[in-house]
Amino acid sequence: MDIIIKVSIVIPVYNVEKYLEQCIESAIKQSLNDIEIICINDGSTDSSLEILKKYEKKYSNIIVISQENKGLSASRNVGIRKAKGKYIYFLDSDDFIDTNSMELCYKECEKYNLDMVTFDAICFLDKDYVGNDINEDYDRRDLLPKYMLTGEEFYVVSNKSGGYKAPVWLNFYNTEFIRKNKLFFVEGIYHEDEIHTCHCLLKAKKIKYIDKKFFNRRIRNNSIMTSNFNKKHIYGNFEVFKELYKIYCIYNYDINTEVGNTLYQHVNLHAKSTLSRCDFLKEKNIRKEVVEFLNNNTDIVDISTDIYANKLSLYYSLK
Repeated sequence: MDIIIKVSIVIPVYNVEKYLEQCIESAIKQSLNDIEIICINDGSTDSSLEILKKYEKKYSNIIVISQENKGLSASRNVGIRKAKGKYIYFLDSDDFIDTNSMELCYKECEKYNLDMVTFDAICFLDKDYVGNDINEDYDRRDLLPKYMLTGEEFYVVSNKSGGYKAPVWLNFYNTEFIRKNKLFFVEGIYHEDEIHTCHCLLKAKKIKYIDKKFFNRRIRNNSIMTSNFNKKHIYGNFEVFKELYKIYCIYNYDINTEVGNTLYQHVNLHAKSTLSRCDFLKEKNIRKEVVEFLNNNTDIVDISTDIYANKLSLYYSLK
C-alpha cells in the first residue's frame, strides 16, 4: 500500500556545503512520520551535490533534483510541482528547523482545516560572520492573535501591529491551496517572498498563528540578505512594487476598507523603498523607470510618495 505523504519539505540548495548537513538532519529528525524531503540542487559548484547524494542513498524519503542555476524561486517552484505531501514547507538550506515543528503545524492544519500556519523564528550569528549587525526580530508573541483568522484579516492585523513578516520559511501551507491558486514564486528577482506572502494571505480562507520559534535563521557571510546592496536588490524591490500593484489592481479592493487601505499602504511602502535605494546608490536609470511607472499609475501614488518622487535635485541629476 502506498504511503500517504503528510508533508513535503522543499530545500533549494546552492553552494552551502558548510551548512547543508545540519539543515537536512533537522528535516530527517522530524517527530512527524511520512515526510518527504525534496532537495533541488540549483547548479552548485561546491560539494553540496555530493552531500545530497549521500543522504539520498541513505534515506528513501529524500529526493534530489539537479538543475542548472536558476535561482531560489525557480527551485521552490520545482518543489511545488513535485511535492506529494498534503502540506508543503520551504526550508532554506543554510538554516534548520526544530524537531517537532512539522508535527505541530500539521496537527494544527488538520484540526482547523487551515490553508496556512505561521510561526516565529530565532536568529543567530554564524561563528564566522564578520558583517554589520543584523536587526531582525521574528518574535511576534505580543503582536499577533492566536485564534483563527481569514488571510485578509491576518494581513490587516499583522500590518497594524507590526507583526507582518514576509519570509516564507515562517509559513506552512496546504499544498492544494498553493496549486489551486497558482501561488508560484516570481523567478529571477530578489525579495520574492514579499510578493508570495502577500498574495497567499489575500487568498487564504483560514490561517492561524502558532507562538513557537520553530525556525532557526542563520546570519552568515555571502548570503543574499547580507551581501552588499546592489542593483539586483533595487530591481528586486522594483519588481516587488510592480507585482504588489498588480495584485492591488486584480483584487480591486475598495481603498476605504481595511484590507484595501492596508494593501494600498503596502504598495506605497515598496515604492518609497525602491526610490530610497535608488538614491542611496545613485542609480539614476532605474530611478527614471520607477518615476515613469509612478507617473503612469497615479491611482496608487499617495501625496508623500509623489513628493518624494520629485525631489530628485536633493540627490543627483538625472540628466
